[in-house]
Formats: sequence, structure tokens, C-alpha cells
Amino acid sequence: MVRTSPSTALAERSHVPAIQFAAENRLRTSNYHELHNLRCRYRAGVLVLTGSVSRYYLWQVALSLVQELQGVGAIDNQVVVVHAPASRNS
Repeated sequence: MVRTSPSTALAERSHVPAIQFAAENRLRTSNYHELHNLRCRYRAGVLVLTGSVSRYYLWQVALSLVQELQGVGAIDNQVVVVHAPASRNS
């Protein structure tokens, strides 16, 4: 079990909104509109991405946009790739 001092825990909590905001801002300002609807949560050094995209490439883009953020120790990319069904020609 990892223990942190109260001052370390407080400093970590104070960065949570800033890191979440920075991550979501990177996604929202992307040229890929599908990334604008992804969500981020940050806790204990881990940034969790959730939502869905239509292509694996966009999954990778989302990851690359947030992986360089300062303060993020790890990323749990829970974004799901949902392929659109093929259309039928009648």
C-alpha cells in the first residue's frame, strides 16, 4: 500500500481539475470532431479516457493528445472503437 503525506495528497487533489481540464481541452480543440465527446477523469496519477470513436486511428489520436500532459503518471484508455454497420444497397 502506498501512503502519501497530507500535503502530497492535497497537492495531488489540487491538480485534478487542471489535468482533467487540460486533457479535455486537447480533445475538444482537435480537428477530429469525434474526439470532442470523449470524457476524462483523473485520480491518483491516472488519467482515464472514456467514450467511443468510429476508428482505431482516432483511439490512437486521443491517446497521443493527452499522453504528454504534465502530472499524468498513466493513462487508462477505455475509449471503445465502434464500427458503423455496413450500409446495404437495395
